[in-house]
Parts: sequence; structure tokens; C-alpha cells
Amino acid sequence: MTRPRLSRFLGVLLAVFGHAAAVGAQSGTGSWVSAGPDGIGAILSLAIDPTATSTIYAGTDGGGVYKSTDGAATWVTSSSGLTDFSVFALALDPAVPAIVYAGTPSGLFGSLDGGGQWTPVAGLPRTVFGSVVFDPANSSTIYAVSTDAGVYKSSDAGTSWTSINASLVGTNPSTVAIDPSSSSTLYVGTIQNGVYKSSNGGASWTPINNGLANLHVRSLAINPAAPSTIYAGTTNGGAYKTTNGGSGWDPANTGLAGSSVAAFVIDPTNSLKVFAATDAGVYGSDTGGTLWGISKAAFVNCLVMDPGQPAALYAGAGHVPSSTGGLFKSTAGGAAGTWTASGSGIRNVSVVSLAASPASGVVYAGHLHGIARTTDSGGTWQTLLPVGAIIALAVDPSQPLTIYAGSFGFGVNKTTNGGAGWPPVNTGLTNLFVQALVIDPTAPATVYAGTAGGVFKTTDGAASWKSTSTGLTSSNVRAIAIDPSASSTLYAGTSGGVFKSSNGGTSWSPASSGLPTGFVFALAIDPASPRALYAGTASGPYRSNDGGGTWSAANGGLSSSTVVSFALDRPNGVLYTGTPAGVFSSADAGASWTPVNAGLANLAINALVLDSNETLYAATDGAGVFRLVPPSPARQPVQGSRQHPPLRSVTPRP
Repeated sequence: MTRPRLSRFLGVLLAVFGHAAAVGAQSGTGSWVSAGPDGIGAILSLAIDPTATSTIYAGTDGGGVYKSTDGAATWVTSSSGLTDFSVFALALDPAVPAIVYAGTPSGLFGSLDGGGQWTPVAGLPRTVFGSVVFDPANSSTIYAVSTDAGVYKSSDAGTSWTSINASLVGTNPSTVAIDPSSSSTLYVGTIQNGVYKSSNGGASWTPINNGLANLHVRSLAINPAAPSTIYAGTTNGGAYKTTNGGSGWDPANTGLAGSSVAAFVIDPTNSLKVFAATDAGVYGSDTGGTLWGISKAAFVNCLVMDPGQPAALYAGAGHVPSSTGGLFKSTAGGAAGTWTASGSGIRNVSVVSLAASPASGVVYAGHLHGIARTTDSGGTWQTLLPVGAIIALAVDPSQPLTIYAGSFGFGVNKTTNGGAGWPPVNTGLTNLFVQALVIDPTAPATVYAGTAGGVFKTTDGAASWKSTSTGLTSSNVRAIAIDPSASSTLYAGTSGGVFKSSNGGTSWSPASSGLPTGFVFALAIDPASPRALYAGTASGPYRSNDGGGTWSAANGGLSSSTVVSFALDRPNGVLYTGTPAGVFSSADAGASWTPVNAGLANLAINALVLDSNETLYAATDGAGVFRLVPPSPARQPVQGSRQHPPLRSVTPRP
């Protein structure tokens, strides 16, 4: 099963760090349980069952489809059979609502049992589909829109499909709307050429752009009470309105702060009441779009209204990396201040870094929208830093309320009060793309930051930083490890292998003999035998027994899998690796590996950490954090080792 990229934002990271190769995996000993956090990831699409409006579907960014049957009070995943987990469009058959379609980057999927099982829709290209609409007069007629492949039509309930792209070639259509009074009249919005109209069910199309100054149209809505009135949402151009079926358009932006309009909904009982989902929030108008007022501030991707109770609205939010996502609900007609978070159970967030506190059950998760913390082993989570893609985390072992957070493009933030405040601490940090943070266990005011421009060091708790990269010929640093027995000895995993410093980072020398060429994504030191190191590469794990002097493969069964994280459970003698195909464990210092994926569904892993209770947590791509129960699949000691506290320095995936 192929998971999507972390997100559009982390796709940039993958381009920088290289692509990961996956291997097949079966479940080993131990079972994973989902541990949250809830309601953080982006919601891209929403759909309501018109016959049972407490049933709602949410399409997420990277987490597939979720379903609620209690009006968004709780949600469960409903993605079995999907092979791509970013869901841009959802549509229910109005006559048979158990029939559901989902548009993804890998094509259109259909379900006959209310999302219980999904299958690819035959007859369509396997490319991105961002809009699906049923003919309200005859639900056997369906339209599906792909920005890459154009508009497709089925007249037999999805059994077969026909391209209806005459006059639309090269326009990159994005959305379609059907005139409810005459279903042969269609409107298509495109991302290059404005709006097109068909009066013959898509057999031919005519551009209707008079007055439409912005031709990147991403949303359309037709007033059911007056179908010649149509709203068009653009990217960076706000809203437009026509009252004559598209013969002429006028801007409709008074009071509308958002410049990109992703969706409109029109109250079926009062057609002058319109809501717009924008990049600045939900806006409402009681005057048919002539004047707008703020309803809910957020980056809103989708918006639906309960057709039976128009006072109930649902908004899906989230944008990487600028805002937290989630699902929000208003039961008061969208009035400002009446929206509540309603994403309990939706765990589509991509978590990219983890850190454990010495305190029992306390774990920090860095994700694409900030930092979350659990104090009860994943039972509940609190948002600490609400904005920013947090790539690296480090907890001061002597002062557990002091935490450092490294982000991709914004440098380092620090809290000394457990997360109540996070001021930036970037003085002297000339490269703000922070990918690794490690605290000297013997002198916690000394912290090392691995960046896309080398290693930086602070000796005053991040009051100031200085570059410490002399000899580091590969400056893109992905991982740092400190020898626990001699903290002046450091190792850096870079785009050009491993480098070693014996003087606290003052100078570095190559330490890659035997390693494959390319990135080292993760490093781990056996604290009981500090000259024993592990390096995570695109060719699996490698081991050095002489402090990085020479390396040999420790990848029995993992030679084709990129290793992006390590966690070493010393009391139980188990080394864990995180890979794009899940988690693997070794009880013989890497000579052989066992998959540990029961309950994990082979999710791509971004980071691993063991908490103070020796419980293993995994940060996943698109499904939040998972916790392993029991914490280890084996009890044999690591070869040549003795009992020792577990390693807690981990590195997230590229």
C-alpha cells in the first residue's frame, strides 16, 4: 500500500533529502494502537448524507476518509481500499446515499457501502480528481472533473465514462455545477480560462467570462431558487456573481477579506443567505453576496450545510504550513463565535518529530502545524505551539519544562515553562532550516542544531549560536548524535555520509568508510558501548563497532528500505527502525529484522521515541502517533551489551 507524501509542504523535503524505497512487511510481535492527536490535520472535502444528515464524510490531507454518524461528535476512519489518502472531493448519490465517490490524486474511488470499502472506478484515468457531482434530476448521471484529464460523464451510474472535453482542451477544469432546473445546462470552472457553459449536457462548451477579471476559478455555486444566479470563487481574486447565467459577471467582495474562495453554500430556505469558504475564514452574507461578514477565521478548504437544518454548518480547515487544520461546526447559522472544534477521532496529521520527557507518560509531537503534548501516554493531547512545521524536538533532561523546537525555515523556538511560551532563539543562527537538535547530557545549556547549512552550537541555552562546521564538506545535516561517555565526541549524518568531531564540533572529519553514497538520515549510539553506532541510509541500517572508523551493513531483510529513525530499548535489548513500510525490530544488533506492524497497516514512519516507561511511540505520515503494546517484541540482549537506560535521541524521517 502506498501512502501519500507527508503533504504538499513536506514534498519539498523529500525533493531535498531523496526518495524513500519501501519494502513489504508483515506483522511481528507487539500491537500498535492509535494515540492521536485529534483534529489537527487539514480537511479537504466534506459531504452530508441527504437522507440522514447526522452522517457526514470528511476527506483529509493524507489520512483518507473519515465518517461520523452522530453529527460530527465523533469520527472513525473509513478508508479501506483507498491507495491514495489525500481526498480532494466527496459526493453521495442523492437517491442511494450509500454510494459514495472520493476524488484523490490517484484517481476516483467508489464505495457501495457508505465508505466501508473503496475500489478504483474503472474507465477513468488514474490521475487527480477534484470534483464529483451527481445530476440532481437523475443520479445515474455523474460528472467527474480532473485538472489533468478534463471532464468525464457517466450516464449509467458509473459503469462507463466518456470524456466531454470538446472546447475544454488545455483549460485545466477544476469544478463543475449543474443547473437544478435544467440538468443539461452545466458550468465548468477552470484554473486558466475562467468559466465555460454547456447547454447540451457537455457535448459542447462556450466560455462565459465577460467581467470575470480573474480566470482561475476553483468553485461554483448555483442559486437553486434562481438558477441564473451563480457564484464563482477564484484564487487570489475573491468572489464573482452573475444574475444572467454567465452573460456578465461582477465582483462580490465587499467585506470579504479572503482572496481565494474554495466553496460556497446557499441556504435552501433563504437564497440571499450565502456562505463562502476562503483562505481567511468562513464569511457570510445575508444580501446575496453584496456584503460579507466574518463568521469563522481559519484557512477553510471546504464548507457544507445540513440540508434539513440549514443552521448547521460544517467547515474543513487547514493549510501547510501556515495554519492548524480541523473540522468545525456551527449550529447557529454560522454566527461568529458559535463554531466549535468537532474533529474527535480525526487523526490525519503528519507527525514528523517526537521527543519524550523524563516525566512519566509525557511525549511531545512535532507536526506540520506546530507541537502537541500528551501527559497521559496519548490519551489526550494539548496544542502548545499552534503554527509551524516542527522538524526537530529536544527536551532538556535536567529541566524537563525546557524544550527546543526546530522548524523548516523558522529556526529554533524555546520554552522554559513546558510550552506556555515559545520565543524564537535564532541569534547567530544564519540557517533557519533546522533538521536536528541534540542536547549535551552533561552540559544541557550546550545544544547542537543540524541545519541545511551545517552544524550550529550554543553554550548558553540558545541565547546565541555560532557555526561549528569546519571540515564538514557536506553541509546538509540531517542527524546529530553525542557520545554519552565523552560529550565532546559528536557524529553528524549528512547528505555526504557521516562526519565525526572529537572536540565539540570545532572541527569535523569524514567517518563514512563502508557506508553507501548519499544521505544518512538517522544516527544512534549504543549508550552501553558508545563506539557502537547505527546509521540509517537509503540502503537500510549500517553499524560501526569502532566509533565510525568503518561501517558494515546491518540490514538483513531491510537492504531496500530507507531507515529514517532509530530507537534503542536497552533494558529489553531491542533496536527499532522506522521506515516507509513501518517499524522493524532487531534483537541481534541488526543481523536480522522482524516487522512490528500489527495495527499499523504499514504506515510510513517519520520518527520513533521511547518514553520514560519504555513505551515505544511512532510518528506516522498522515495518521498521527501510534503507541506499541507491549513495548518490545523480544527480550534477548543486544550483542555485547549490558543493562543501560534506553536511547532517546531520535531523528525524524526526511
